[in-house]
Amino acid sequence: MDFRCWLLGAVFYLCSALTHAAELESLVLKVYQYPKQAAASIAQIEQQAAQLSDTDQIRLELLRCQLLIQQGDNKAAVASARQGQLTAINRKLDIAVPYFSVCQAEAYQNLGMLDRALPLLDNASIEAKRRNDYQLLVSAIRIRAQLEIATSNYAAAVEDLRLVMDMYPDVAQQNIIWAYPPLAYIYADMASVLEATEDYAQAAHYLKLALADDSAQGKIKHVIYLMQSYVSIEQGDVSLGKKQLNDAIAMIDLVLSDTERAISYMQISAIYLMLDDVASAVHYNNLGSELLSKLALDTTLINNSRLQAKIAFKQGDLDGALASIEQSIQLAESLSQPFDIAIGQQLKAHVLFEQQHYAAAYQALQLAMTAYKEGQQHLSNTQFMQYKAKLSLQEQQQSKNQLEVKESSLLVEKRLNRAHMIIYLLLVIIAMLLLWIMLKRYPWQTTKHKPTAENDEKWAEATIENAKGAGLPLSLLVININHVQQTLLPQLQDELTHRLREQDKILRNSLDKLLIVLPYTSEEGAMRVLRQLEPVVNQFSTLPTSIGCAELRQPDSLQSLIKRAQFQQLSRAKERGLPAQPPLA
Repeated sequence: MDFRCWLLGAVFYLCSALTHAAELESLVLKVYQYPKQAAASIAQIEQQAAQLSDTDQIRLELLRCQLLIQQGDNKAAVASARQGQLTAINRKLDIAVPYFSVCQAEAYQNLGMLDRALPLLDNASIEAKRRNDYQLLVSAIRIRAQLEIATSNYAAAVEDLRLVMDMYPDVAQQNIIWAYPPLAYIYADMASVLEATEDYAQAAHYLKLALADDSAQGKIKHVIYLMQSYVSIEQGDVSLGKKQLNDAIAMIDLVLSDTERAISYMQISAIYLMLDDVASAVHYNNLGSELLSKLALDTTLINNSRLQAKIAFKQGDLDGALASIEQSIQLAESLSQPFDIAIGQQLKAHVLFEQQHYAAAYQALQLAMTAYKEGQQHLSNTQFMQYKAKLSLQEQQQSKNQLEVKESSLLVEKRLNRAHMIIYLLLVIIAMLLLWIMLKRYPWQTTKHKPTAENDEKWAEATIENAKGAGLPLSLLVININHVQQTLLPQLQDELTHRLREQDKILRNSLDKLLIVLPYTSEEGAMRVLRQLEPVVNQFSTLPTSIGCAELRQPDSLQSLIKRAQFQQLSRAKERGLPAQPPLA
């Protein structure tokens, strides 16, 4: 009898565990779609936590963290992620730790703390690649793409999101479903990039894909309708934009948290402002402001103040617009948010220009540029520290591997007898002799395969054709090296390489010029790179020099791109009063 009771209890426990595991898997997307229903399900499962395995308890912690983000409670999500990491470590489930890092990074991003989000995402991506964990990799790269959108690094964001779309089918193949974003949101992120670059036709295409995906339910559909409305109005289809806006408003009840609803109200207000429906814009902005007044959401208040300024400007109340802008700038300064400061100063300059205060408007634009540079520098410093930390970790791992190899070799050496040692030494000597013989002959053969200008040009032409075919941006920099000593050229190229991305390439086109090919880079991005490289070139040049820049156009070949870059180089030199430089061959 006792055995039968024990067996019945074991069967019941196993069935309960399988049921909970399946329910947790279904909640992964439900958290994004229907946060209120997901919260109720999570609370119900928590009451039966004793029946869950260690793995399922950690999955439940991860779902709770993601739920807090969907509800807009990002500070609580940070605390939940930290607690989840400690719990996972204590239960020896290290596989789950980087998932909590991604959740924490997303919360930091929503709070505007990009410098804290970046290291967490980098470490999670490294761990995901090491373990071939597609769920983790998709989640981390998607958040990284959102950070790149926020900092106007659109080419990198497109590249990351395309990678995420390619990997997404592999997400469901893993044995344990931990956490991953809905495909509809990934399409929506791609639409955000294209919308920011004013490619509204492609943005509309990706939003249609998002809406057609099975995951586009509940709150996700509300978000997509709002995005579609904005894009349709920008394309000039006002009637469709209004219909999509009404569809979004009809689903506002699915957005239950005060934080998320306040954000939706602000987005609706901004769209009504585009439609010149100031009364509706004021109504929804007031609804959002009422909710925000109850919440301590400083970063959202910044956006709300800017929206109030735009409404006041539309109403002709320029003084009121300036007051709201000043409020947003002061709040951004108190939170050390340089990008928000830059946006506020740009808006302030626009209002001052309308008031014909041209000197003050110019000063505001200068402050906007300074704030933007500070933000970019801060991010660059954060990324540099990450690269340094990665290098240190790699060196430690190499040292550890070398030590393990050495200890293993010593152990093997102790076990070898005299005869084996003699054979080993003879083999080493033979191998060294063969290597010496090969090295004596090999240099003559390798000279035939050294990189040449012709090979570089073929590579450059192929890269240009690929960029034109895919419709991707590409830029070219031309550097005059007439005044650089030949012996210093390798050092100059090393210094330039350290300041470029992995996909960028330096080519020696002729004796008097270097070319730098910058894939996925617009002219604006290339000019930022140019300004970073010019001081480096001048350190090695006997005379001040300037760098030429040109962005790829459809009719361009490599030679036409070089000519346009040379023309721009001469123009910049003339504007800066530099000594005339002979045209490059």
